[in-house]
Amino acid sequence: MATINRRVAAKVSHMTAEDARDLISRMESGTIEQPLIRDLTGGYASQSINQTVMRKLGIKAGYIKNID
Repeated sequence: MATINRRVAAKVSHMTAEDARDLISRMESGTIEQPLIRDLTGGYASQSINQTVMRKLGIKAGYIKNID
């Protein structure tokens, strides 16, 4: 899981806040595709991984305050 977190963090760090907001809205509406999540995670997808991706995107978009 640590490797997945690093991959997601690295890919999200290269996104703009607008890109992150767009992905969040696509995830919330249910239109995000499994290949897109797998691209961010390096080939993995599950409910817990999706939550990790959403958290990282929320921080990048400015919706969540990063307390780490």
